[in-house]
Amino acid sequence: MRAAVATMMVLVLGAGVVPAQDGRPEGPTIAVVSFYNGAIPESWHWSCCGRGWTAGAGVAELVAVELERQLRGREMRVADRGTLHRLMIREDLERVDELPLSVALELAREVGAEYAVLGRVRSFSVIDLSVPFIERDDRAIARVTLDAAIFDTRSGAVVGEVRGLGRRAASVPPWDHGDAPGDIGSTRFKRTLLGGTMDEAVRSVAERIRGRVRVLTAPEAISPAW
Repeated sequence: MRAAVATMMVLVLGAGVVPAQDGRPEGPTIAVVSFYNGAIPESWHWSCCGRGWTAGAGVAELVAVELERQLRGREMRVADRGTLHRLMIREDLERVDELPLSVALELAREVGAEYAVLGRVRSFSVIDLSVPFIERDDRAIARVTLDAAIFDTRSGAVVGEVRGLGRRAASVPPWDHGDAPGDIGSTRFKRTLLGGTMDEAVRSVAERIRGRVRVLTAPEAISPAW
């Protein structure tokens, strides 16, 4: 009887996510380790843990939080950011703009992740289209592009590359452009044109990371070839 019940449970769950005994999915763990700041001015920063981090570290945090929000405990999980932060502080890495791949993979393995995400901020800008002293508000276009590579932490191989794009056009006062130096994760920044565009790019790249890892871990992707 018990065997029959167990068989029925397997059939019902099918190819879906089988919950672990602690209530978490038995899918893979993803560590969003870092984003190289290729476009944000050096005067920008991110505040965390009582100290200033690079702006790229702030972008990694935004992506990790958004990915966790999208997953909501299903399919896979995001590595604990607090643990990752403590490891980076221990190794004095919070102000390192671009982590060596070997270091990033080791950090991901230490937090128990099967996949590590390393990215690059490719574009981060606002273009003012207004005519000075004529228009009340500035007509501006903001653009943020985030590239991310997904690595298998065991082999170190790249198993996926994705891009997230944010683009917005609006008429806003010049002080709401969001292009002045500041904290990349602050509420004030998020309310600006550039901050809203960053959120759009973060949602886009997180969605694509989730989709790529889902494909990698689908039953047909890991089934042996007969």
